[in-house]
Amino acid sequence: MENNDNLISVLKTIFKWKKYIIYTCLAVAVGTVITVLVVPVYYKATTIFYAASPDLADPSLLYGGSNNGMRYYGDKDDIDRIMSIAQSGELADLLIKEFDLYNHYDIDTSHRLAKYYVYTELSSLFEAERTKEDAIKLTVEDTDKALATRMANFARDKINEIAQRLIKESLARTAETYRQSLEESRKKLDSLGKELRMVRDSFGVYNTETQSEGMVTLVTKTEAKIQRNKAKLEFYKSLNQRAYRDSIVRIQSLIPALEAELETYRTNLERFNKGFSRAEVLTQVQLRSSDQLGKDRERYRQLLSVYNSSFPAIHVLEEATIPVVKSRPKRMLIVTVAVVLAFILSVIGVLIFDTYRDINWRDIYSGKN
Repeated sequence: MENNDNLISVLKTIFKWKKYIIYTCLAVAVGTVITVLVVPVYYKATTIFYAASPDLADPSLLYGGSNNGMRYYGDKDDIDRIMSIAQSGELADLLIKEFDLYNHYDIDTSHRLAKYYVYTELSSLFEAERTKEDAIKLTVEDTDKALATRMANFARDKINEIAQRLIKESLARTAETYRQSLEESRKKLDSLGKELRMVRDSFGVYNTETQSEGMVTLVTKTEAKIQRNKAKLEFYKSLNQRAYRDSIVRIQSLIPALEAELETYRTNLERFNKGFSRAEVLTQVQLRSSDQLGKDRERYRQLLSVYNSSFPAIHVLEEATIPVVKSRPKRMLIVTVAVVLAFILSVIGVLIFDTYRDINWRDIYSGKN
């Protein structure tokens, strides 16, 4: 019963002061409407894209030198890299320069904090966020809807360019390493070639696979000829006939020539055997070095090809288009909230005022009972 009386008392007080409450709410409503009408209208342009995989710039995957499958979309690390670029000072500087944001945001460039102000203003109107689908949503707000759209698309394209540049810088460093390796390999191959030519000239080793067999065959055949002619000579002498005198003379002159030829063959074979092992090793090393040089040269060519090509660092899902609906201010919501707050505060105010209006505040202030 007492609670009901208190509630009725409150309602009586509210209705007693209803005109003041209504006037207060109307005044706040009018003031808020006027305020929100002069507040600038902002439009939000949004573009959505995915991070591309660095595999699209990997020569070993592009040219079939690896058994690993190529990924077309980036993983968590690739998304983080793109997000870092989107939030970088480099991108902010590009936007500020391209769209003359000092003038657009009406910031005095001569002020010592001008750069801080323009960065702060831009960061409040620029947002890059990762969606639950692992896409990147880039949003730009501005009072000029067309400018917001251009800025969003420009920022996305520059993110792609910066990401490409970072990958190309890595490719350039790798290509330079390969170039230096190629230069060293060529020098090594030239040195091997000179050493191999010296061994061939010094020891007469030109074909390690067939030359040895051929030289042994010559020695064997020459020895057989000598023995055969010596046997003929002994046979003709044993006959002791004048008819074989010319044959005996011819064979006697032939045998020393064959023996001299045999000595030459043996000397060449001995010299060949001394240089054979060294020439064989040098030949194998030269073949392996030449094969590796060819592979490195091809890898270097592939790196340069990828470096000079245009590969995507992002996959665009949605271009930013000119918005047709403003993003803020939400005028109706602001006015409604302001009126509701004014009503609540007015009710509280009149209740307090009506309850304590008969109190002599001067006596309380002066400490009188």
